[in-house]
Amino acid sequence: MAVPPNVADILLADAASLRRLAQGLLANDEADDVVQEAAAAALCQPAASLRHPGEWLRGTVRKLSLLVRRGSARRRARERLAARSGVDPHDPSALVAQAELVRDVGAAVHALDEPFRSAVLMRYWHDLSIDAIAARLRVPRNTVRSRLQRGLARLRERLDHEYGERKRWAPALCALLPLHAPAFAAFTLCVMNKKVLLGASAVLLAALAIPFLLPEPTLQVTPASPTPGHPAVVTAPLLPSAADTAGQPAPRREAVDGPRPEAVTTGTLVVHVQDGSEPAGSDLTVSVGEMIGGRTGDFRVGVLRALTDTAGTARFENVAPGRVWVRCNGGFKGAEVRAGETVECVLKLGGATVTGIVVDAAGVGIAGALVERGLAPENRVDPEAAAITAADGSFVVRNVTVAAVIGARAHGYAPSQLYHPVLNQTGATLRIELAAAGGSVGGTVTTADGLPVRDAVVRVGEGRRDALMATPQMPPLPAQVLTDAEGRFLAIGVPAGTAPILARAKGLAPWTGTVDVAAGLTASVTIRLLPGVTCAGLVRTEAGEPAADVAVRCGREGDFLQYFARSAADGSFALTGLPAGAIEIWAEDGERGKAAATVNGEHGATVRCELVLSQGLALRGRVTEEDGKPIPSVDLQCMSEGEGPRWWKNARTDKAGRFLVADCPQGRLLTVKAWMQDHVPLVRRSIDPKAGELDLKLAADTSPRARITGRILGPGGVRATGVAVRAFDEARRQSGDLGLKSDDGTFALEVSAGTWGVRVSCEGHPTVLAGPRRLQPAEAWDLGTIELTVGGTLLVHDGGREGLGYLVLDAREQFLCGIYSPATPRRSELLAAGDYLLLVRAKGIGAQMLPFTIRSGQETAIDVKPVAGVRQRFEFVPAQGTELPPWVSFRIARDGKLVGQCIQEDSGEPRRGEVWLEPGDYVLTSAVEGREGQAAVTIGQNEGPPVRITLR
Repeated sequence: MAVPPNVADILLADAASLRRLAQGLLANDEADDVVQEAAAAALCQPAASLRHPGEWLRGTVRKLSLLVRRGSARRRARERLAARSGVDPHDPSALVAQAELVRDVGAAVHALDEPFRSAVLMRYWHDLSIDAIAARLRVPRNTVRSRLQRGLARLRERLDHEYGERKRWAPALCALLPLHAPAFAAFTLCVMNKKVLLGASAVLLAALAIPFLLPEPTLQVTPASPTPGHPAVVTAPLLPSAADTAGQPAPRREAVDGPRPEAVTTGTLVVHVQDGSEPAGSDLTVSVGEMIGGRTGDFRVGVLRALTDTAGTARFENVAPGRVWVRCNGGFKGAEVRAGETVECVLKLGGATVTGIVVDAAGVGIAGALVERGLAPENRVDPEAAAITAADGSFVVRNVTVAAVIGARAHGYAPSQLYHPVLNQTGATLRIELAAAGGSVGGTVTTADGLPVRDAVVRVGEGRRDALMATPQMPPLPAQVLTDAEGRFLAIGVPAGTAPILARAKGLAPWTGTVDVAAGLTASVTIRLLPGVTCAGLVRTEAGEPAADVAVRCGREGDFLQYFARSAADGSFALTGLPAGAIEIWAEDGERGKAAATVNGEHGATVRCELVLSQGLALRGRVTEEDGKPIPSVDLQCMSEGEGPRWWKNARTDKAGRFLVADCPQGRLLTVKAWMQDHVPLVRRSIDPKAGELDLKLAADTSPRARITGRILGPGGVRATGVAVRAFDEARRQSGDLGLKSDDGTFALEVSAGTWGVRVSCEGHPTVLAGPRRLQPAEAWDLGTIELTVGGTLLVHDGGREGLGYLVLDAREQFLCGIYSPATPRRSELLAAGDYLLLVRAKGIGAQMLPFTIRSGQETAIDVKPVAGVRQRFEFVPAQGTELPPWVSFRIARDGKLVGQCIQEDSGEPRRGEVWLEPGDYVLTSAVEGREGQAAVTIGQNEGPPVRITLR
């Protein structure tokens, strides 16, 4: 048999794909036997017993299938073991024969006619589900099943022809399979291999029976967008018990009848998903989890999942009573479940539709790539599968909000960075490039005694998936998948090299390790989860009373390992599945304070801890009008004064005008700032938190309002959508975002007297800044027509060195934005065409100012070469009889050229800070609110004394 070399190489390299195909080829005829036996029994039944033939046949098939399954697993294992014994791993001739068989299988697959070849490759090499293949090929699911069945039949025929009979090639191919590989899933694909021999009536009955050879739909469902690396998910009751079954070993297939509970302790949740005013449709994955402390609880393990039906409805049984969160396609909502009741909620989806394409470095579309959607910035939520690319690499994602980020991954490639989709340009296509090489990681997750663990969460790669930072260039997501009922997982799109791999499941201790990933290959990992540590404890107030409904946690935002619990009415709580060793448990409640404790436990042990809530040194106060009426929603900022580390914390008044700032620094006085729209800002200094409640009165701002007006248009003078206009003043007060609603793009902002600037932002366009400008009461400031531009970006190449900070200034040396991208090269936000300055600064690095030019629609690259600097401290002090302004900015010049710029926003006098500079002569100059100060300084090889600058 002639073998194309590339086919054989691919098959030999991808063992996981070959094993999947081998399972399909070696499927036995048990399913056919069950169907035929049921059909024969049906034909022998009296007509009176077959008034409902479909129902009768379905029950018969279930019973027969159960009997067959009970003995087939052990028999298949024995057969495989026997087959393995027939292929001696130390016999060179046997190994050669097996290698030749692999090449012959590859040639047989390559020789299949279309459309059978594509169906087999998608199913066994890309590991796509029936639904995913149907979506890709735009054909019905039954057509896909038929093509797979006929394709496998032709493969068997060709191998039978080459080897004479099946028993000559089956043992060698069977030896490729792991002993634990489940044949049941494979033989359902081939259930129609033979013709049913009992006539047309039996064929009809068999067709009715085939779906019931599959697992019960209430136990196993397929995600809305089945993908490689996203096996079928298994629903499990969301119960408050520590022994939640979601992460426990997969249940045995035998049905076990248990006693029914006497009292109803769970409820039913029915979720209606709507896209606008219409039902969202079928096959959307809806997730439900517990709310803890008013926020999302555990969003990784113990989560219920179900698919919507044609009416857009998903139903969840046996849900523990209490507050839950509901999520689907980026939509999020809370609901209250009550024991013994059926609660219905409507989840409305919104956002835009994004079209895109995933390509390789040469610009060629990548088929079968997984597109993921997340939210940034957003805590306690993982990105979800949103689409699978078509044959040309194209995809469509609906319900995309402004906060959404999108990335892609595929087997053979490293994952892409995350993108903010362009929502405001009609017809725009999001282009995602997968340039670097990568591979995949597959394997199984079991308990210590070897039982498979379903719904275990496996993460491969560096980075985080929740608490994402919204930056112009966000790093790629690590791969994260769930195990299926057999404990199997497949994570695609992992960068080549050594990658960290982590796994956790409900009630079991987490596992960490590393895996070596080769480009284009699938690495295999076996993970054993040991029993976890249980922390059972109590939460009390400072007065010693039980504290109910307090959020208790282990792990921080962005960590893979995050555990959540909620204290009961008696203050008790339990965290399960904790890692062995020393771990920190902490609790926090806005009104009652916070507490932390460290516990230490061994695998399977239960440890105790008591958490006593405390506010520490707290500043309490109240904000009222001058007539004593409380003012809700007042923003406050508290900052430390005097010597010591800088400390600050924000707060907001409640409905009664009261506020509380916890954990104030001991022995320090505070500066308190309060501001609210239509009121005069208030600043109080030298506040002692120990002195009692602070009474603040905000006076209404009755001065005539200044008015800022203008008009915003898109490029070329077209109407712009999605525009936000915001005004801000020197005290960092801001007006609310004003979204343009007028047809002609005009806007108007009313502000109090003061120095104001204006920021115009629109997704897909550079930010526009105007001002600052000093406005008098009733003064009008017309910005005229502002036309948005296309803009370009700056790419900063610094070798990935950590600790460097970047600020972008315009040609007037005015601050525009920072570059906060953690990925390299670091990417700026969109900038309008023109000349700019890049300020480079870091601890221990001499300040630099690098010029660059931005051109529309292009990327500008700049190389940063850090040089060592010497620290120079400085102090700003006010002239006698004056106070320092809320913030102080200064420029650093050398030979008349700007090399650095800083802003010091703090409290207390003097205002202290530091910079790092190369040796040489410099001039530090400050000018703010009409006051100026200047000082000359010479930087030597060693640090000199602080420089004092007086603002006059």
